[in-house]
Amino acid sequence: MKKTLMTLLVMLCAAAAASAATTFTIDGLKYTNQSGTVVQVSGYETAPTGELVIPGQVTYNGTTYTVNRIGYNAFRNCNDITSVVLPNTVTNIDFSAFGNCSNLTSISLPSGLVSIGSGAFQYCTSLTSLTIPASVTSIAGEGQTNTTNRGPVYGCDNLETLVVEAGNTVYDSRDNCNAIVKTATNTMIFGCKGSTFPASVTTIGKGAFKETTIENVTISEGVTTLETFSFYYCRNLKSVNISSTVSTIGSEAFTGCPSLESIVVADANATFDSRDNCNAIIKTADDELILGCVNTEIPATVKAVGYKAFTETLITDITLPEGVTTLKPWALSKCGMLKTVVLPSTLTDIQYGAFQECNSLTDIYAYPAANSVTLGGDVWAFMDETLWTSTDCTLHVYPEDFDYYSTADQWKEFTVIGDLGEPATGKPGDANGDGEVNVNDVTVTINYILDKNPTPFVFDNADVNGDGAVNVMDVTAIINLILNNN
Repeated sequence: MKKTLMTLLVMLCAAAAASAATTFTIDGLKYTNQSGTVVQVSGYETAPTGELVIPGQVTYNGTTYTVNRIGYNAFRNCNDITSVVLPNTVTNIDFSAFGNCSNLTSISLPSGLVSIGSGAFQYCTSLTSLTIPASVTSIAGEGQTNTTNRGPVYGCDNLETLVVEAGNTVYDSRDNCNAIVKTATNTMIFGCKGSTFPASVTTIGKGAFKETTIENVTISEGVTTLETFSFYYCRNLKSVNISSTVSTIGSEAFTGCPSLESIVVADANATFDSRDNCNAIIKTADDELILGCVNTEIPATVKAVGYKAFTETLITDITLPEGVTTLKPWALSKCGMLKTVVLPSTLTDIQYGAFQECNSLTDIYAYPAANSVTLGGDVWAFMDETLWTSTDCTLHVYPEDFDYYSTADQWKEFTVIGDLGEPATGKPGDANGDGEVNVNDVTVTINYILDKNPTPFVFDNADVNGDGAVNVMDVTAIINLILNNN
């Protein structure tokens, strides 16, 4: 029995010794033997500078090894590397192998390369072009949802040219689109600041442009789907044009794009619209605004402002028109420059975190009657109460609603004043609700048209002709009412 155990122990030790990887250093680079005479570059003893040339073979203790892999984090944070030349023996580049090499301007990928790991070249901010060999059949990081699942060029802010060589059977860069397209599914999975959108692409993939520096997006006819996070946190993005064929826009496709100024949906689109030149995307069937920007004017026909529709935009004031009933979660969250908000009398539901971290608010005009709005949790949660508190913001309400607003949870934290005047009389033309139609109503109506900031203002009364909008035609009608003694 003892002999059997001893024999087993010897065999296990021998197997362990045989399988142990050998690591050695040649010319400042570390190599790790994986099996037989094949090694990977696993790191460095002396940090490389300038041009890094990886040899195809190295000899150690009389044995010649073939270099077939650039290992996990092998050259991460090597900021003194300016260019890389890899031998044709390399078939794999692992996770973040060249990540954060901020001065890397060029890299020559070998013709035998098969696999590129997640974030292989992430945050190489000086890299302007990259060519993927025809031999590559696996590129990790599709979806780009977290720190360990990133595309090969994630955070390469200056990358403008991204090309897959002709002949690749899995990926392509059709029509010189400067992006990586998965050929079988016609899905664009990785893009850069220089990308365009061919008509033969049907889907912009999940996180495909996440945090890129792309400035203008024009989605071509033929594209049907923008997946979740497709343009997430593209902070330089200024304009978005959605074609008539787009029928699906995933959650947070454009969240965190503070530079966005122009949003247009093609008139022929059956699912989404930008009615009244509103600079927004509206889900037509639901009258729900799902994406806004600094120049958005919310149409009177909108009933809901969607999930994160205005998150981190640069809006300074917003008037929700009469007819809006719902603000969905985080609808206007993190709007750090937002100062003035007008809530319509039709509003009945403000959902979780709708105004969270809006730390510049100075005035909220609340036209809903007391107890008529359901509030979700943390609607007015603020980021830093030591620098700014809700008492720095004035909540304007009707006098008869003062008692409610000044004691109700989430409302009472503001400086509440009942200065909105008397409630609407229902008298056509009485825009300020004082029970009379006079020149004051003309003034408040014009002010409303010019700056969308009524104090006070009764929308229904000012809409004398009942067309659902307040415009110069209503001003004329109010003047006629005055001249005709109402």
